[in-house]
Amino acid sequence: YLLHDRRGVRVASIMGVLESDQDRGNLVFAQTLTEIQRRNPVSPADVEAARIRYGSLYMGELYRQQLSTRFGIVSLSADPFHPLLWSHYTLDGSGFAIGYKAAELMRLSGSGVHLRAVRYIPRPGAMIGYKSLSVPASNMIQIMRCKSDHWAYESEWRLIVELAATLGTGQKDRHGQPVNLFRVPNSAVGKVYYTERTPREVVEEIETRLRARNNRYGVQHATKVVLAEDAYRYEDSVLSASVEAPGDQGKR
Repeated sequence: YLLHDRRGVRVASIMGVLESDQDRGNLVFAQTLTEIQRRNPVSPADVEAARIRYGSLYMGELYRQQLSTRFGIVSLSADPFHPLLWSHYTLDGSGFAIGYKAAELMRLSGSGVHLRAVRYIPRPGAMIGYKSLSVPASNMIQIMRCKSDHWAYESEWRLIVELAATLGTGQKDRHGQPVNLFRVPNSAVGKVYYTERTPREVVEEIETRLRARNNRYGVQHATKVVLAEDAYRYEDSVLSASVEAPGDQGKR
């Protein structure tokens, strides 16, 4: 069975024996989901209800829901200049992007915190049986870092965090999932980018916060990015302006 999540990731499961006995299949899958997060037990009746509601997508949907009760994901990109990322995630380029120092984020990795580059794959890997979703536990992290190669342009890294290590806000996102906060040191901020479409008051607020000594950010000024003249991408306006004209090189 090939099951899709909302971002196009597919989960493959070979369950011919268990699926021939649906009641038994519901029981084993419910036990596996419960192992992922014991504080949110899943019953065979829950699995059966999901079969009816989601059809062939039931397994991926239940797995996503159960993981969401235990883990949160902070999605990052290694490419701050890709125009599609600015279009999709910053209100058509009118927002800003915060760049974190990789070394600082690596220091946060440990028990319950995992920084991983996303693996973009052309087809889903086969998993034999429901148990492979939860045993060993490291399988969950590996599964959560895989996406279809259609998304490769995002150059995504994921900070996968146990919700027990986060701070709840009491708010929910557009999918109804709770929004939690994960503390990252201000010193980890190495860049802040904005575009010509970013409102002036937003840029001024960013600059004020970066310059405040008590905040101790790793950078004191924001950098404007502009559309490159010779490529379909953004570029650092400071670096672009610093390129010398041929006639200036002999004046030194």
